[in-house]
Amino acid sequence: MITADDVRLVVGNLEITHDSMFMIIGRLVIYIAIIIIMAVMVTAIIALYMFNTRHMFFPKFTLLLITAFEGGVKAFFNFLRLDVSTVDRLNIDLRNIVDYDNYISTGYSERGAFLPQCLRSVECPAPTTPEGGIICKGCGKCEIKNAKAFCEELGYKVFAVAPGGTFVTRMMKKYEPTAAIGVACVGDSKSFLEVCEAMQVYGQAVILLKDGCVNTVANWDIFYKLVAMKKE
Repeated sequence: MITADDVRLVVGNLEITHDSMFMIIGRLVIYIAIIIIMAVMVTAIIALYMFNTRHMFFPKFTLLLITAFEGGVKAFFNFLRLDVSTVDRLNIDLRNIVDYDNYISTGYSERGAFLPQCLRSVECPAPTTPEGGIICKGCGKCEIKNAKAFCEELGYKVFAVAPGGTFVTRMMKKYEPTAAIGVACVGDSKSFLEVCEAMQVYGQAVILLKDGCVNTVANWDIFYKLVAMKKE
């Protein structure tokens, strides 16, 4: 009867036994783990440097690294007691940079604009519908009235106030814009840009200055600037 210890593999003049095969596999696993840990650490350092200096070099490649090692980089940040949201903020910044030229090259009539429901006044009289989301009545109790008028004046394909996360995806499928801008908190801004990427839409996200469930504050200056931006 042949046992595992009797197994031999001869490659050229090299004889590999059963035990040595496991040793080789074990070493490979260790080497791979070391490479991954080093890649995570390097990516984390690059992310921290970029976020603090705002020097965004090789955005596509850096975005690929951060996306690939996101969990590890966040764990590294958490271990060092750094703000984990920095990773998502940088992810958003890089996605904005990557899509920016294509976004401003897209005509207004092929763009969509999406705002979160948390921007409206607590006294908002607007009704909510499954098809159109929150239908602004133009009461003037929040900035959404002006944002809606601005987008409509430019001829945007769709303007919507989203009552929930899946609403934006449904509107994208319905109207099929080529480019879109969204305002949201950090987590939802990242999700918005990921939806844009999945649906091959050139996206731009504007992170809320103050987030929460109600009485949030948008960076309206950047929003209006991006809405109007267009390559001649």
